[in-house]
Amino acid sequence: MVSGCQSSGVLAVGSSTTVVKGTTKLVSIHAANGTGSGNMTVNVYDNTAASASPPANRQVAQLVIAADSSLEYDMHGVMCRNGIHVTVTGGTGNVTIEYA
Repeated sequence: MVSGCQSSGVLAVGSSTTVVKGTTKLVSIHAANGTGSGNMTVNVYDNTAASASPPANRQVAQLVIAADSSLEYDMHGVMCRNGIHVTVTGGTGNVTIEYA
């Protein structure tokens, strides 16, 4: 059986985006940061918005990507019950979120 996933598409620095609402599996996070741009921070929440107050602040990942580098972070199908919300700050890079 072949299984697939969906993509958020490219999310740029300054994004605060709800990728999907409702129960879903977080498959992976891909990020690349530009040369000489300082660190880029990616925060991923099991929620439909970024929130600093419990219980809405279910952060499932935080990645800090140095300038002139990239990474892929395999989330192994982490269940997000409320949806996936992503914020991207700092640097000059891009992020994609894959989910099923």
